[in-house]
Amino acid sequence: MAVYTAAQVESLTFLIEECAEVVQAATKCLRHGEDSYNPFDAHGPNNRDGLNKELGHVQLALRLAVEQGVVDVDAIQLHQRRKRETIAQWLHHFKPSPGGDDESHTTSNKRDD
Repeated sequence: MAVYTAAQVESLTFLIEECAEVVQAATKCLRHGEDSYNPFDAHGPNNRDGLNKELGHVQLALRLAVEQGVVDVDAIQLHQRRKRETIAQWLHHFKPSPGGDDESHTTSNKRDD
């Protein structure tokens, strides 16, 4: 079993928490719609903005985990490429473009409504 430093534990915990918040935000988009918002905060962000916010937090948490040596960016990119090669068989409504970049974000806001 790996022994983590206090900084590594903190960065991994931060990553875990942010991933959980992405799950919650994505679920709200599906359950209530992406344009919906908290009825108790009419001036707050809609669900899509909330999802974008949480995904940004995950990207930061991932960068911090890389900086702390918890995860390896090269291994992450390798697994991202491998997943791109195999995921198409499980997708029903779109196919990923071949190759693509190894960035942790997309450059297109195009949606299939």
